[in-house]
Amino acid sequence: MIDQKKIWRYSLIVVGFTLLFITSTLFFALTIYPNFREPSENIDVAEFLIEDGKPHPLVVLFGGSGGGNSWAKPHPKNTERIKSLQDLGFSVITIGYFGTSTTSRFLLDISLDQIMAEIDSVAARDAIQNKCVSLLGISRGGELVLLLSSLHESVNLVVSVVPSHVVWPAIYPAFPQKSAWQHHGTPLVFLPSSTITWIKRVAFGFEDHEMAEALRDAVAEEKALIHVEDINGPILLISGKTDEVWPSYAMSRKVMDRLSEHEFQYESKHVAQDTGHFVFRDKSSWKEVLSFLNRHINKNGLCSN
Repeated sequence: MIDQKKIWRYSLIVVGFTLLFITSTLFFALTIYPNFREPSENIDVAEFLIEDGKPHPLVVLFGGSGGGNSWAKPHPKNTERIKSLQDLGFSVITIGYFGTSTTSRFLLDISLDQIMAEIDSVAARDAIQNKCVSLLGISRGGELVLLLSSLHESVNLVVSVVPSHVVWPAIYPAFPQKSAWQHHGTPLVFLPSSTITWIKRVAFGFEDHEMAEALRDAVAEEKALIHVEDINGPILLISGKTDEVWPSYAMSRKVMDRLSEHEFQYESKHVAQDTGHFVFRDKSSWKEVLSFLNRHINKNGLCSN
């Protein structure tokens, strides 16, 4: 005998998923697709240079997967942190690499060469001391600064906050997965992860530990590794032991292991905080940044030659 209740139940499930698909498609077609821009090599730069007629070392700040030029926003914490860098003698620029009015809308095929060309052009000015460049990035920006500094020897020091040791996919609402970054016009190999993870990242603004599942594929992980051993200066990593966004603590340890295996010649330091992803909520994290920069650039004369 046919169970009418089961038939109705399954029918409602099918109808529900169909409506969800139609609604999602309409949402994409009416809101996201009209604003979709092809990957752009434009970047957004804001300058906070010390204007006293003397040359100063340069610190470049990058935000994460939220996009925009987040460090340049007029938030009290941004103002305070940029001023603290200037008080130590550092000129600052902040870079938005996607999600601004002039850049790609999505974290997709971002040109590492264009970003570095912009940094080099600022560093070549008379206002910058000996083309001295330090990079600081958070989350996907932490991934970015490790990539930039591993591919460009002109970077003198790196601070990577809640970073990754591998390249992850683009964040954009389409299939199939693509690379977030390109170098010399070629997309970088990335570690594929659950499509659901990245849909949630686009739709709801968070990631989760499905990424940890992706990291269990040792072969794919090896192909997507960032060659941190090629970095031409000291490295500071800051991670959160209870990171709820992605496993930055475990990934930072893998960075440190790789540096050790390759007998990295510069100082490498990993500060693991008892926090989640937003480590700068702990004031000691920013103090670590200032101390590392001040010690290597100002006291030890990293860029003096």
